[in-house]
Amino acid sequence: MKKYILILISVFSLSFKTKAQDGIENILFADIADANKLTTEYLRPVAEGFILGMSNGWYHTAKVHKICLDRLVNRNGWLDMARKRPIPHESWFAVAGYFFYYGHLYASLCIEKLPVNQQADYQSKLSQILIPLQEKDGSWWDFPFYNYHQQYGTAMALISLKRCLP
Repeated sequence: MKKYILILISVFSLSFKTKAQDGIENILFADIADANKLTTEYLRPVAEGFILGMSNGWYHTAKVHKICLDRLVNRNGWLDMARKRPIPHESWFAVAGYFFYYGHLYASLCIEKLPVNQQADYQSKLSQILIPLQEKDGSWWDFPFYNYHQQYGTAMALISLKRCLP
């Protein structure tokens, strides 16, 4: 019986044409632009890993936190364009609205990593960004999540503002 089952499986597996590597020769005949794209995308993880390996630990300094906070404050208008848009990543630079308060919460955490004499300035700047965005009902929201967008946005904004207190 086992012999017949083995023969049946062999016949079925050999009778079907496999398609796993069908068309592999098209890569050899591809245009130079296609070859460049394929090579670039294939090597991208290697390059990113190399860059991240070289910069290991650089983000632990207050200098980098200050640079990133300056960028957040100066480029906040770009982030705000994505706020409240119903489709993620449709805004400039593919920014999604649901990162707005999340990003500002992490900015408030970065402020704590700065030297004490620099914190008050960034606390003031962050609160000046967040307070005017409060809705008439007292909530904050950045992206229309299912049914919890107001709770999520308000929690993120309030935690950020609490960290802005002296």
